[in-house]
This record gives sequence, structure tokens and C-alpha cells, in this order.
Amino acid sequence: ARSRPAIKQYPRLSAFVGQAIVAVLLDQADPATALNEAAEQANALLVVPA
Repeated sequence: ARSRPAIKQYPRLSAFVGQAIVAVLLDQADPATALNEAAEQANALLVVPA
């Protein structure tokens, strides 16, 4: 078994992906669009301030 990544943002990152999957399953978004939006949200969350 593998453990989840040990970063404090993991729960939110997981939620972004989960929301994308739900949107696709409910036919509210196409897979590429949904995952691109999740990636943008994740990237914004992980940006380290200068």
C-alpha cells in the first residue's frame, strides 16, 4: 500500500481532482477541460510566494 503525499495541501488537491471526476461523470464537463481546470487550481495552490 502507498501512503498519501505528506503535504498539507493534499486534501484540497484531492478535492480538485474529485470534483473534476464528478463533473465528467455527470456530463457537466469533458475530461480534458475538467482535468485542466483541476491542474490550474492545484498549480495556484502550490505556488510558493516570492
